[in-house]
Amino acid sequence: MTCPLEPYGPRIVVEIIKTPSKIGSIYIPEDAERLTQEAEVLAVSPDFPCPVAAGDRIIYEKYGGLSIPYGGRDYLFLNEKEVLCVVER
Repeated sequence: MTCPLEPYGPRIVVEIIKTPSKIGSIYIPEDAERLTQEAEVLAVSPDFPCPVAAGDRIIYEKYGGLSIPYGGRDYLFLNEKEVLCVVER
């Protein structure tokens, strides 16, 4: 997916991967759902070298980032330091 937002400084733009509303035959109520700390990288600042690239799945700090709604979607801006690891597929 392409991202209409280009980060500046040592930042990346990600989209949070939400928990499924159904696991097997069990439905998870909306009030019990919570956001994971897993996200897909959509854009990386071209000004700074970064160990992650667009398309990578990452795990980030629990309270990291700044959520920005834009164009009907929610994007999360993270500092490079808030990325904990890359998830292998």
